[in-house]
Parts: sequence; C-alpha cells; structure tokens
Amino acid sequence: MTLAESDFVFNIVCVGSDFPYLRHFVASQLRHSDARFRFVANGCPPDQLQLMEEFAASAAGRVIEVFVSSMAIDRHGAAIDAVLGARDDGEVFCFVDPDILAAGPYLAEFANALDSGCAAVTSGRGIWTDDVVVPPGHPGVPGECFYAQDGYLFGSPHFAIYRRAPLLDTVSRWGVGFASAGGDLTEDA
Repeated sequence: MTLAESDFVFNIVCVGSDFPYLRHFVASQLRHSDARFRFVANGCPPDQLQLMEEFAASAAGRVIEVFVSSMAIDRHGAAIDAVLGARDDGEVFCFVDPDILAAGPYLAEFANALDSGCAAVTSGRGIWTDDVVVPPGHPGVPGECFYAQDGYLFGSPHFAIYRRAPLLDTVSRWGVGFASAGGDLTEDA
C-alpha cells in the first residue's frame, strides 16, 4: 500500500437526527482502520452537531471536523460535492456511509486495489437488494443501484476511494458532480 491508512480521510454524510443511531457503526470503522474521518452534516439540527462534536472530541484526533454542508436536508451527492469543493485532504477523496459496520480491518485491501492502477475503488452490491439495475425511466441513480439499463457501471455510492486528480479532471471536463443525475447531465456527459 503506497499511502498510509492515516492518509485516508473518509467523509461521512450525516442527515437529520440519525447520528445517535449510527455512531456505533462509525466507531467500528474507526476501530478497524487508522483512517481519519469527517462528519458532513446535511440538514442536521444543532443538537446533532453537538453530538458529532462530542464524538469527534473523544476520537483522539481521528475525526478531523464536523463540516456543515447545508442546514436543510439536501441530496447526499450535493453534500459530497460541497466537501470536494471546500477541502483538499491530499491524493485521495473518500466517503463511506454512516451505516456500514466494519467487522475487521478493511482499508488495506481497498488501498491495494487502488495501487493496482485504478482511479477509483467503490463498494460492491448492497446486501439488501437483489436488483442493482436502475429501473427504466428512473430520473437518477438510487442508492441501491449501480448499473444502467444498458449495462453501464456507475460507482457504488456506499464506500468510495477516488484518486483526487482524475476525479477533479472528470468533474471539470464533464461539468458533473456527485449530485449530478438524470436530467442534470448534458448530452455529452
């Protein structure tokens, strides 16, 4: 693995008032890696921000920030776009859902896959669904889907590590972001 685990900063989007229920999953991600984390508050009320700050204070510097992307709940991708535009954590840009339980060490395997020449590594099929193809006529990409009707592979939105430079090149070249979907895309994109 070229990068140290501590070089990875995973952005975790927290929505509304769910943090008390999801913090145990985040604790498992902390326990089984040396990565760092950022809470991205998307429409979280002040009491939730306080809980995130308290969690961060108890995490020995591993939760580096509570970043408020929006005071009203916005699309998950918009929160990720806000962080991508506002923060530079180095060679990689990462995110992970707050409801993923880490049962053991996980980061080295994904980092090694990234080292094999990939520009991105994303999670596999969700275990809660058997159909990972976007339904005909759907206006975007729902979280449980990552194949288009024509077989095009989208990155899975639950866990992702991107090399920052190719990601920014793609965003700039095609005028897209993580919130882009369906009718938001130009014909060229």
